[in-house]
Amino acid sequence: MKQKNTILTIIIFVLAVLLAGSRYLSPTPQTQALSDEVEPYLGPMMGDASPPSEPVKLVFIHHSCGDNWLDDDNGNLGDQLGANNYYVSDTYYDWGPDSIGSNTDIGHWWTWFRGTNSYTYTQALYDTTNKHASYTRPMAEPGGENKIIMFKSCYPNSELRGDPTEAPPPIDSNPLRGQGVGANHTVANAKGIYIDLLNYFESHQDKLFVVITAPPVQDSTWADNARDFNTWLVEEWLDGYSYSNVVVFDFYNVLTDPDNHHRFRDGSVEYINDQGGNTLYYHSGGDNHPTAAGNQKATGEFVPLLNYYYNRWKSGGACQALSGASITGPANGYTNTLYAFTAGYTPSDASTPITYTWTPSPTAGSGAVVSYTWATTGTKNITLTAENCGGSATQPHTITIKIKGHYNIYLPLILKNYAPPANGGLVRPSYLVYQGAFTYPTGDDWAYSARALAYYPDGDPGSLYATGHDQNDSVGEMTIPEPVISDNFDDLPQAAILRPLADITGGWKGNCTYNDDCQYREVDGLAYLPNVAKIAWNLNDWYNV
Repeated sequence: MKQKNTILTIIIFVLAVLLAGSRYLSPTPQTQALSDEVEPYLGPMMGDASPPSEPVKLVFIHHSCGDNWLDDDNGNLGDQLGANNYYVSDTYYDWGPDSIGSNTDIGHWWTWFRGTNSYTYTQALYDTTNKHASYTRPMAEPGGENKIIMFKSCYPNSELRGDPTEAPPPIDSNPLRGQGVGANHTVANAKGIYIDLLNYFESHQDKLFVVITAPPVQDSTWADNARDFNTWLVEEWLDGYSYSNVVVFDFYNVLTDPDNHHRFRDGSVEYINDQGGNTLYYHSGGDNHPTAAGNQKATGEFVPLLNYYYNRWKSGGACQALSGASITGPANGYTNTLYAFTAGYTPSDASTPITYTWTPSPTAGSGAVVSYTWATTGTKNITLTAENCGGSATQPHTITIKIKGHYNIYLPLILKNYAPPANGGLVRPSYLVYQGAFTYPTGDDWAYSARALAYYPDGDPGSLYATGHDQNDSVGEMTIPEPVISDNFDDLPQAAILRPLADITGGWKGNCTYNDDCQYREVDGLAYLPNVAKIAWNLNDWYNV
């Protein structure tokens, strides 16, 4: 029978010593000692991006860039929408009453939805089955009105003038109202137009209105203004709008760089808009019409996002606004070390999708889980902005970064004022100083354990790898809390589990073949090998004599 031990505490003999190369104790950035791979965290699955179960009628107001995006030999948006159960119609130049289809600049949207003849224009829009671009409708016309209204201005609308910080004027005095691109085409005036449109959208909850931002141009003169305006549309325009029937797709952003995105990913909306520049990336020479490659990228990002927006809208109910955001992550760290941070929000039933924007841009990751590393020491600031259909919430976080170097640690056993003689010598009790104790993690798996221990030096004060219950011979990792000197067991701090108990021998502990009398094998030795950053182990054959 294996020997049964009493409840174990670790008695720590400690002297503050200097150790080079230590690192903040955090299970996320540590070198992998039990496995070479870690399963990535993909974030919570919060939304439904499946296509509608029945055909849904959609109409798209556009000009040449939208035509290319829809065409099956360019962006292929029309066919992809059809494959997702949308019955697509579209309008072009000269369409509709008063040839309203010819007018698609930002100022013209006021004419469509808020002007004197808006009822005439919008009713024709809701009823139309017009098809201009080249795409295939894979289903019969389902009848009824168009339920999804997409509208997009062409690329000249990205040349927004003026001061982007200027306040939007009241709609009655907005000189862009009903007008095309010209001297009054400023950021402030464009914001004023979109703010006023919400009055119409709020009164038409039976429609899903999808704003497609104007594509970028190659000229950088007003490119920063275009970025400011389109970011405002995505992140601020709908603050305080309590319904889910208005959404934005940042077509502009998707076309500015391969690494800029506006898409539905891992259960939430991912919005990355700080990679590359603010001008058209997908171009061919001097033409500002996006290339097929850019349009196809936009198609791949837009269609699942539209599915999600549609499902959210159809689920009904008012938008549940965010009330707060949170960041989970370390408060201390070391240079040139990757640390993970996880976003959270309140209330837990806030409407999704949640868009997460991290400042500064993360070193790695996106969405709810990102990672940062810093090359310099000091206090580093991270800001998270979480946003949904009802508004946004911001949360700061600070982390103090130190250079890897010399820090006090606690070791299981350390010598005090001892210099061994040339011919060797014994370790005597007078060389040691008692600094207290702490307890193992709770649970039966950790009882009758500690046959083997290994000190892992990464962090301050490091951690311990240890065997668990002697009938299992598994190995796990635990923290080293600061020990306490006390006669009361309940006063002792308890180690926390960093890595759960697992078989690190790859099954060898059950392979008892070395000795004919062997009954089982035991993990009776552990050591950390810094040159390979791994935990080494050894087994012995246990047998009765």
